[in-house]
Amino acid sequence: MRLLRGLLWLAVPLLLVTGCGGGNGKGRFAYSISLVGLPDSNGRTTHYEGWAVINGTARSTGKFVIDGTGPSATVYNLERTRSFGPASAAVFGPASTFLGEQFPFLVDATHLFITVEPEGDHDREPSCQVILAGPIVNGAAHLSPTGISVESGFPCAQDDGMGGAVLGLADFSTATGFVELRSPTDDVSNPTPNDFAGVWFTQGGAQGLSLPTLPGSFRYEGFAVINGVTRSLGRFRDPGARDEDFATALQRGDDGPGPSFPGQDFVQSFTPTVPFDPPVLDLATEANFPGEGDFRAFISLEPFPDNDVAPFGITLLSAVIPPTAVSAGGSGNVDVDMVAGALPQAAGALTSTSFTLMDLTLPANASTFNDRRGHYELFCTLAGQDQSIDRFVIVGEDLFSLSTGLMFGTRTQAVFDAVSTGNAMFPDLTAATECFITFEEEGDPDPAPSARVMLEGVPSGGMVSLTTAGAVATGGRGLADFSMITGKFQLDSPTNDASGVPADDQFGILYRLVSVGSDRDAASLELPDLPSGFCYEGWVEDRATGVVYSTGKFVDPGASDRNDGISQSRGMEPKKGFPGEDFLNAVPTQSLMAVGPDEITQVFVTVEPEPDGAAGPSLFRILEVTVPPGQAPGGVGGPALPMTNVAPTGATLFADMVILNGD
Repeated sequence: MRLLRGLLWLAVPLLLVTGCGGGNGKGRFAYSISLVGLPDSNGRTTHYEGWAVINGTARSTGKFVIDGTGPSATVYNLERTRSFGPASAAVFGPASTFLGEQFPFLVDATHLFITVEPEGDHDREPSCQVILAGPIVNGAAHLSPTGISVESGFPCAQDDGMGGAVLGLADFSTATGFVELRSPTDDVSNPTPNDFAGVWFTQGGAQGLSLPTLPGSFRYEGFAVINGVTRSLGRFRDPGARDEDFATALQRGDDGPGPSFPGQDFVQSFTPTVPFDPPVLDLATEANFPGEGDFRAFISLEPFPDNDVAPFGITLLSAVIPPTAVSAGGSGNVDVDMVAGALPQAAGALTSTSFTLMDLTLPANASTFNDRRGHYELFCTLAGQDQSIDRFVIVGEDLFSLSTGLMFGTRTQAVFDAVSTGNAMFPDLTAATECFITFEEEGDPDPAPSARVMLEGVPSGGMVSLTTAGAVATGGRGLADFSMITGKFQLDSPTNDASGVPADDQFGILYRLVSVGSDRDAASLELPDLPSGFCYEGWVEDRATGVVYSTGKFVDPGASDRNDGISQSRGMEPKKGFPGEDFLNAVPTQSLMAVGPDEITQVFVTVEPEPDGAAGPSLFRILEVTVPPGQAPGGVGGPALPMTNVAPTGATLFADMVILNGD
């Protein structure tokens, strides 16, 4: 089960506004906060509340709700009669909140935090369901969901298990999980196997989730999404114990509550308060999956009490559970397309004193302020010379300068100027003829740009649009134009095709076409040439472990990959001259894996930097597919499977992909 990272990371600049005076002569501050990323409040009775900590006491800065998602969402008071502004820049102060003299003196505050409060809450005490928290330093606060270190006795602080205390949510970076299809609550009363009718967070019947202890009254909740309908699997706080509905769930069988772990069976019909359609579920029959990825399970973070049957909006672990990938005899015959997605991009506004980067869709490339995974660098060309504007990393939604450590802003809007870059001689960019962003190695000392240009554009009228295609079409800078890429693959194990050897094509992936006629044995990937410093790499994901395995790096989709001659998992026969890999032998670095029943989640192709110090795939996926049933009946591979173009339109991240055990 995969952990979804980058939960939230919000910058909170504090702004002085005209406000009430205090008895000690101090003025009251309002603060502006970006709440982009907090879940939508629509349909919920819970609400949010901000808090400032002054002399060890939490003081309310106002209750609020959020209508919508993203930067365009609007922040309101609880009655929705007064707006605090857009989620990207909501303002809370003594006047806007109607708190007047009860609004705290923020000049004395040491920390800010935000809680989820229950319906009807009218007290001035925090619920301690802290969703974001951070210290105030030099008039600004960076709020993170992960607990920050505080002193013992601090409001809403939790024991960190090491003699200290933390404020905020637990650290989910090491959370892992497994999910299984099984129906243990009718194993005795129903002799007919029906494990397709239950979803349990177990691994071989044992505990399948590893999750940290939650602060306050927060709960975990399991969900299954089947054909677009979301069903709760139960709430819990302890992943090693039963969930809260184990004794009351009417859809379970007659043989007891099942294992002592979270999960749910759907083996009995009943009339529920929330309709189940059908109430007895077959979670593995192909007919119940009209589209790939229609069945998935996930764990969310939920406030408590919580009247809403829908997930809160913060997903911690997620797993796609496709139908049986291959039949008992092998696999199926259906072509599979891989679908296109939106590529990263950005816009920029150039002035004589600044460069404002807007709507940047480069993924985050750092979990903390460092460049151990490399960094990005913004360049502009002035008088024929490439000039570095600054090096930066993206942490969550925020951009930070590696030169000064200051925050440029968010991916929605980040300002590079003399102060944020630490360059008193910041150039006049109105005469720039080209701007581009590169990916640079850790600690790169060279002021010149690397050849790995991620985004490029030509300024016009003080604006510039940056894309991955850049000026590639005319021989200029850029990564590549991925807009027209296509791909197919087939299940085939050619390195075991000796005479008399049974067909076992479910053990291999090969990127070639096998249609009869002129296309037979032709390359199945249509990909552009990459500039120096990049290559392509194919991958498959093992459902049993959640581990991904490389099928090899390549630059030419019409030739073999670099695994030829070094692969230990292949058979003794020669491989066709195309990228791909056979998984016929267990070797120390990779287990025997059949691309067969329940054993493969996805096949995908990425763009990788060279040199590449990461063992896993980058997050720059360009083609992907979930394998459907029926690809190699009787062990004989069928037609090539189309793959979906998911290439980003702008730059992307070349960071380690964290692969967790589980589905």
